[in-house]
Amino acid sequence: MTEIKACLFDFNGTMFFDGRLHDKAWRETISKEIGKTITDEDIRKYIYGCNNRDIVKHFFSDKYGWDKAGTGTSEQINKEITVLAKEIAEKKESLYRTLCRELDTIELAPGLADFLDELETKDIKCAIVSAATKENIELYFEVFNLERWFSWEQIVYDNGTLPGKPAPDMWLAAADRLHVDIGNCVVYEDSLNGILAAKRAGAAKIVAVYGDADRNMLEKQGHADEYVHDWTKE
Repeated sequence: MTEIKACLFDFNGTMFFDGRLHDKAWRETISKEIGKTITDEDIRKYIYGCNNRDIVKHFFSDKYGWDKAGTGTSEQINKEITVLAKEIAEKKESLYRTLCRELDTIELAPGLADFLDELETKDIKCAIVSAATKENIELYFEVFNLERWFSWEQIVYDNGTLPGKPAPDMWLAAADRLHVDIGNCVVYEDSLNGILAAKRAGAAKIVAVYGDADRNMLEKQGHADEYVHDWTKE
């Protein structure tokens, strides 16, 4: 039986059920910029679990003549994508943070605080692995008191140095920061891309959290080992 030494958490949709806020922010931002209506399928395939650069590359490629697949992309085009991704992401994330602060109440997913406390008593290491920006992580530290369980060293976020999910790099980076093998880690994730990334990384166990997500879609993918709605114990 594999010894579990660490738990790695996606944040958005896993620790904080904020899918509706991200969906609204992306839909409004993309619609305003290129006049495109974003479908639920677009959200699932090209936004959930993806970093901002990959999202912008996909949705803005037709407007700018970029190759969505990335094959043959020149250095100049890569620079264009990076610059535009920063600009669009700042607009979207600013809107998202505004939506968060407008909520009457803002709290972690049900049962999560107790679960994190339990892991601490068992001396299980933890890390957050998120496609969020630094500004969003700062907001989460502020409103959720994350320093109760996490230091910044335990946060892997989108700082532009690693490929986003479904590449395995972010999960592997988190395990490395905790000085554990990914094969001794449980991953908690709500997106298809994030689950696939954890599978590619070689996580010991993948738990799909479907508080915001479509359980049937996650089960159809078939890469998760367990499915939970939230963190409460029945």
